[in-house]
Amino acid sequence: AGVKDGAWRLNVAEGHVQTVTFVAGKKDGELREVDSAGVLRLLEHYRNGVLDGLRETYAANGKLTYSATYVAGQIKGRALTYTDDGSVLLHDISWLHGNREGPFLLYHSNGRPDIVAIYEADEPIGHFQQFRESGALAADKNFCHVVDGNYTRIKPCGLQRGYFDDGSVSYETDYLFGVEQRTIDFAKPGLKYREVLLGPDDRVTRNRYYP
Repeated sequence: AGVKDGAWRLNVAEGHVQTVTFVAGKKDGELREVDSAGVLRLLEHYRNGVLDGLRETYAANGKLTYSATYVAGQIKGRALTYTDDGSVLLHDISWLHGNREGPFLLYHSNGRPDIVAIYEADEPIGHFQQFRESGALAADKNFCHVVDGNYTRIKPCGLQRGYFDDGSVSYETDYLFGVEQRTIDFAKPGLKYREVLLGPDDRVTRNRYYP
């Protein structure tokens, strides 16, 4: 007794109304939510009470604000997130088995790139770039597979650089098999204030510089 079954119309917050079918008390099939003006605000698909299929959210102006496909409750493939009014794409992230997997793209609210990367098992792999809202490059990094004991892990590799607003280098670090070899930090453009060097005998030399 009291177990929902069949088609239901549910009143939810802010005057929104959901229509959905229940089977033995669990959502099954398409769920649609409209606002008080009758505009579609949410579209979901369920199987046995769990998200399974397309999920989309919409702004009051009818524009898409989020879109992703779920399989057994987890996102699979691309998930797109837009600004609240649906005018600008903010996130374009690929997922697999609950982890970020594949292209990873974030954007500033002006539409310019923020982060451009590839992810594997929820970690960045390969070339990773971060940009300022102006479009200037803020960081340029690399990640690769490194053997660590009996495991292979993703670690920084090669040259990593950060940049000041004027485009000059703010730091520079070199990695070999995930181990830091050399780091130079700049207090301001062209003014070096810290240096870390790894010698051939694994001896670490640390230098600091006066202004």
